[in-house]
Amino acid sequence: MASAADVKRLADVKRRAAEISADWQLARTGTEIHAVVYKGTAPVCIAELTHDCGIADRDFILHTPDDTRFLLRLLSEAFSEIRRYKPADLQKQDQAAASGNYAAECAMRCNDQAFRQFLLEKKAAPDISDSIRVERHVRYLLKVDSRSELNNSAEARKRWFDLRAEFEAWMRDAA
Repeated sequence: MASAADVKRLADVKRRAAEISADWQLARTGTEIHAVVYKGTAPVCIAELTHDCGIADRDFILHTPDDTRFLLRLLSEAFSEIRRYKPADLQKQDQAAASGNYAAECAMRCNDQAFRQFLLEKKAAPDISDSIRVERHVRYLLKVDSRSELNNSAEARKRWFDLRAEFEAWMRDAA
């Protein structure tokens, strides 16, 4: 899941991409970039490159607005596909985590068969046949008496984040 800083940065990138001048073009001089700053007006010089600026850098700079919009569109489409195919229980886990209810997120993970398999393979869980045994092993791993401590204790929460990250890495490796 993206951090709060990543979410903010993506929002800033989207805002800048929406506000940027349109129709960037290299002028005949080969050093000036012209763009339409206000819709319906003639292009004006918005940047001047030095003669030392290489062709690859010039091309990169010139295409940055369109490339950024293209990548944002692909990212948006990818997120839409992920949301469309994401099982409802994983969406609930994400909502629980986003709300700060890590105990609920942990409870939902304990019912997830992939998480149980991870516990069996990577965390020496003796038995994953029922939720009580899984919950007991997770509490042991997290060094808590109750999952509610995940909402109240920074140390317990960090251990949960570490376990969750380890599980997510295991899932990526398994794919």
